[in-house]
Amino acid sequence: MINFKAKALEMAMQTAPIQDSTTIFVEIGCIREDHEVPSDGYSTVHMARYCIEHDLQFVSVDANEENVAIARTALRKELGGSASPLPGAPVVIHLDGEKYLKACNPISFLYLDSHRDPEYSLNQFLVANLVPGAVVAIDDAHPYDGWEYGKATDLIKLFDAEEIKWKIVPTHPQFKMVIARIVDGWPKSTESHA
Repeated sequence: MINFKAKALEMAMQTAPIQDSTTIFVEIGCIREDHEVPSDGYSTVHMARYCIEHDLQFVSVDANEENVAIARTALRKELGGSASPLPGAPVVIHLDGEKYLKACNPISFLYLDSHRDPEYSLNQFLVANLVPGAVVAIDDAHPYDGWEYGKATDLIKLFDAEEIKWKIVPTHPQFKMVIARIVDGWPKSTESHA
């Protein structure tokens, strides 16, 4: 049975612009526990499955090598396949999310779920190259540690300043996700970031 987070992610992914098979969906912060099951999240697996079904590229990035190993094992277990990914297969990369996003091709769907501190989500968003109409989802957007919107607190301030529309979606009792459409793409200027 699909869980609330997976359902929210799928609904958001369905609204992302798809150009062709080079369309990229990116997750920053993969699954972290070896005992995680679909009712507790499993975003890496659900996103990979969606991308496989729709012939899209999926990349999950995490700075923690152990998390990457857990996610790769879960993908092999849940989706089949070998340790070496085939072209077009979901990829899990051990790298800092901000570094990956600085070098990544334009993204249609970006899911931010790495560090608890909202500054990380903001900094990751700021360096991302997003196509016009891209969808950004930020997990754990519920109040904690004095942050009104959890990981999304700083990004919501930017969204409001830039007049980017966003909404909060429940993912589990007491847990929420923010979803925003970046109508004009990002960065707003035509300059690329180096």
